[in-house]
Parts: sequence; structure tokens; C-alpha cells
Amino acid sequence: MKWNWIFILIFIPAVTHWLETGELPRTPREMVSDFVLSLILLVCAWIIVRQARRLENNALADSLTGLLNSRKLQQDLPDEVARAKRFKSPLALAYMDLDNFKGINDAHDNAAGDDVLRRFSDLLRRTARRTDRCYRVGGDEFVILMPATAVEGARELLDRLRASALREPVELDRFGSSLSVGVVELRDVESPEDFLRRADHLMYESKNGGKNRVKV
Repeated sequence: MKWNWIFILIFIPAVTHWLETGELPRTPREMVSDFVLSLILLVCAWIIVRQARRLENNALADSLTGLLNSRKLQQDLPDEVARAKRFKSPLALAYMDLDNFKGINDAHDNAAGDDVLRRFSDLLRRTARRTDRCYRVGGDEFVILMPATAVEGARELLDRLRASALREPVELDRFGSSLSVGVVELRDVESPEDFLRRADHLMYESKNGGKNRVKV
């Protein structure tokens, strides 16, 4: 069905010719003319559709890090929660914050802070599994959505990420920074909003409890 519009475009010139003259194109010249016009319309439509998709993708990605953004998380989270409940599959979510990130910008400059965010995002992508989705939801706040994952597996992944972020290439410890994480597994009667809020709350418990830890 999605290709029907292509065939419609092909017949538009012929229909237009019929409306103008009262008959369909009959001579080779008329047929070639209509074919060229159809081809031009088809190329224009393809360019428009491709550009629209590119703009839509850009609107759902973080411009600095290339990760998905908070708007995309708000779209994905209800779908993943509904899917996990329907198939009775575990779903884990981690909410992360870079500790003392403001101090990086204060002691160095915004360019240094942006570089840390980019390098951390690259590490996040490499550490996450193919089925995981990574989001930047604030200045120095990130979320990983992990389908078909129980909290124990999620904590193991996040412990590995936290340890890696202290070393190269991110080197959070060089800037006096670290990573605080809250990890939760979806409950049966939990809404998407409560699910995310619970992970956020645990992340703040991690920060208030001394930072640089994964709180479950």
C-alpha cells in the first residue's frame, strides 16, 4: 500500500492530458512527454519524503551527542512498558548523572564539558547492547532503556559503564567527576511516568549517598 502513491504520480500526467484534451496521449511524443513529467514528479516526491524523514530524525536526536533525546524517550517509554507487560518480559531502566559536572565547565570551559559529554556518550553506545536505547535527557543526565533485562543484568552493565567512565577515553576522575546511577525494573502495575520517576529518585539517592555508585 505504501507504494500506491508512486503509481498515482505516474498516471497524473496522463489524467491531466485527458482533462485538457478530452483524450489520452496517443502519439509517441505525447507518451514520452508524459513519462518524463511522471519521472520528474517521482523524483521530487522522493526528495520531499527523504527530507521530511531526515528532519523528523533530527528532531528526536540530541544535537551534541547524537544520542536519542528526551522527546524520543517520552515516545518510546510507553510502548516499551506496554510491550513488557503484554509479553510478561522484564524491562530495566537506568537513570544516570555525571557528578560535579558543573565544576568541569567552571574550572575549564564549556568546550571541555561538551567534549566530556561526547566521549561519555560514545562509551555509552559501545557499552550498551544492540537492543538497548540510550538517551540524553538533560545537560549531564542520561537514560538507558533495556528491554528483556532484569535488574541484576542491568546493574552489571551499569557497574561496567561506571568503571569505564573513570578511565580513558572519558577520564571522569581527571575532572573530579564520576557517575551516579539509579536502576529499576518495571513493576506489574507501574505506569511509564512512575517507572522513570523511580529511577530518577534512586539516582538522587546515589548522589546523596556519596556519589559514584549504582543504586538499585
